Amino acid sequence: MRPLSPRHRKQLERAVADARDVAEQGARAALEALAVHRAEPYAHMDEPQRRLRRRLRAHGRQLGDRRDRTGTQAIEHLAQECAYEHWHGMAFARFLAENNLLIEPQTGMAVTLDECEALAAERNMDKWRLAARFARTMLPQVFRPDLPVVEVTLAREHRQKLEALAAGLPAEAFAATDALGWLYQFWQSRRKAEVNQSEAKIGADELPAVTQLFTEPYMVRFLLAESFGAWWMNRFPEKPCPLGMLPRSAATDADRFNDWPDDLASLKVLDPCCGSGHFLVAAFLSLVPMRMALEDLTAAEAIDAVLRDNLHGLELDRRCVTIAAFALALEAWRYPDAGGFRPLPRLRLAWCGQPVGGERARWAALAGGDARREAGMVALHQAFAKAPVLGSLVDPAQSVGDLLTADFADLQQPLQEALQASAGNEEVEELAVAAQGLAEAAQLLTWRYHLVLTNVPYLGREKQTQSLRDYCEARYPQAKHDLATVFLQRLFGLCAEGGELVLVLPRNWLFLARYRALRTHLLEERRWRMLATLGAGAFETITGEVVNACLLAIGHAAPEREDAAFAWLDASQCPTPVEKASALEHAALVTLTQTSQLANPDAVVGYTPEGQHVLLASKASSYQGLATSDNAQFVFCFWEVPAGQQGWEFFQFAPAATRPTAGCSHVLFWQGGRGKYADHAAALKAEGRLGGWKSGHAAWGKRGVAINRMGDLPASLYFGTKFDCNVAVLVPDDQRDIA
Repeated sequence: MRPLSPRHRKQLERAVADARDVAEQGARAALEALAVHRAEPYAHMDEPQRRLRRRLRAHGRQLGDRRDRTGTQAIEHLAQECAYEHWHGMAFARFLAENNLLIEPQTGMAVTLDECEALAAERNMDKWRLAARFARTMLPQVFRPDLPVVEVTLAREHRQKLEALAAGLPAEAFAATDALGWLYQFWQSRRKAEVNQSEAKIGADELPAVTQLFTEPYMVRFLLAESFGAWWMNRFPEKPCPLGMLPRSAATDADRFNDWPDDLASLKVLDPCCGSGHFLVAAFLSLVPMRMALEDLTAAEAIDAVLRDNLHGLELDRRCVTIAAFALALEAWRYPDAGGFRPLPRLRLAWCGQPVGGERARWAALAGGDARREAGMVALHQAFAKAPVLGSLVDPAQSVGDLLTADFADLQQPLQEALQASAGNEEVEELAVAAQGLAEAAQLLTWRYHLVLTNVPYLGREKQTQSLRDYCEARYPQAKHDLATVFLQRLFGLCAEGGELVLVLPRNWLFLARYRALRTHLLEERRWRMLATLGAGAFETITGEVVNACLLAIGHAAPEREDAAFAWLDASQCPTPVEKASALEHAALVTLTQTSQLANPDAVVGYTPEGQHVLLASKASSYQGLATSDNAQFVFCFWEVPAGQQGWEFFQFAPAATRPTAGCSHVLFWQGGRGKYADHAAALKAEGRLGGWKSGHAAWGKRGVAINRMGDLPASLYFGTKFDCNVAVLVPDDQRDIA
């Protein structure tokens, strides 16, 4: 894999962020010029324009734009898709051209962008639009040929700005294997910052931007070594692994991979949150040489076999599905000795976050009168009713009980017939296209896979919309506190018996008390293989303590022995991604048994074997959490203080009941940490009545403080937040050496 250099990544980031602003301005203006937002078209519009307007409005409603009683329609989702398609059409064309893969469809010959300019002049077209058309023709299964937003013409001023941004990027940016992933990450960067700053609850419209996190290449390499590399060593220990990467964990466990197929042709791999396809591309580049070596295939034959048999992907955001498919196709065409451009097998990638537009009766009507298929269409509608907020959490079999009166694969034929019969009826056309996509997603969500690999979405419960919170609590009560752990539990349902998960996850679920039941369940019921704790600073584009990550390989099956053990590698003390990557290759491994981790307090995972460390609980007693040392002077109920009074901040107390506003009745006389309260703390500390004090965060997002008063007790108080919790412990003076 050839990663993008930091310098070129920065250039790409600036260009893509600017491109989104320009493209969205241009898209909105163009849609308004076509009266898409209005109840009626403009009087001067001709019939082709009116037809395009009707198609755009129908497509917008399918995307989630609402039409009110007067006929006025929102265009927010439509404008975003239009902007995306115009910019990415240019970007994809440049990717192909820089790799000598942009094919003129009539001659079948590769053309440059300069040659596109000459061809465009003959056809009275813009060269970038023609190049984007060539790119779309090359991938008919990726790009919907009749997508109406592609037919929208942006104003010249917006087109010229986008063309300059696309042309101004260095050629090196289009050769890296991870460049397409960064393309999407940077497309969402400003939107992600806006959502985070707003502190709004995260729902369907915000999830794609907020939860997308580009996985570092070293994480992907490590997890593939712990899966494909370990499988190879287990099955063919006498043969050199063509991947050039070997697992750190014990790859020859007697019970490992017993339920995997003997040949790679039957191996099914899924990335259920595939994003821009980083894991899928890496898996593709691993499986192709493996199948070449084992099955005596040519490069082209192995490529077709891997795309046809092995790889599957699901994604909440349709734009990511497009990029992932393009990334796979690009790697297939530029793979050494594979022959360049040629038609590829159908890629098994699906958009699982598509809104379900229209009533159930209209979906049932698409089945053409077949009762069994009608039941299948109704089941499809029901299963994906909340798809834009659930994505791969959708479980079709569980949603509709014992389904499948009609197998989802059986729905494709009547849907294709309905699409052909509905020519000219924009509403039915859009409905049939949406149903086709969801039927494919449903099929992938009902299959079982030998390997599920992904970087799960991270989103704490407090940031989720109520519908998402309710779903997670009802289906995954042990894991409900974060979307990441909900996905961890959900993905076992996509695993075949004997299959494995290899995941990038946040680390906090390994030790926080709220996940105790989840840890206990997983240690008792699942076979752990490898855990690598990365800590903070694992991602180059994220600084500080925002994401504290770990890598996990865990089997679907239960442990077969009481002494079942797994390898643990701790890279959390390494400050940079480069050092963490080195630690994954060279740091010492520790072997932990699952039973020993169950015996830890709260079943916390990550302690070294018993006897190497003394637990704090054996020497100290819990004393107090956040405190002020003088509530009567500094803490009031908010209604006791005049509105707008300077110096007061919201201050959350322990709740007395279970309700959304419990504990949110108080304010603290904080004065920015530099007033009377700070003087009070300093005086207590000078008198020796404090073991220490440290600022923290109150739950309402304002600055708070933790003050711990000792009095004359023959002990010292220690306060800290190192392990993502607020704690104060009382340590006898003769045991201070452990604090």
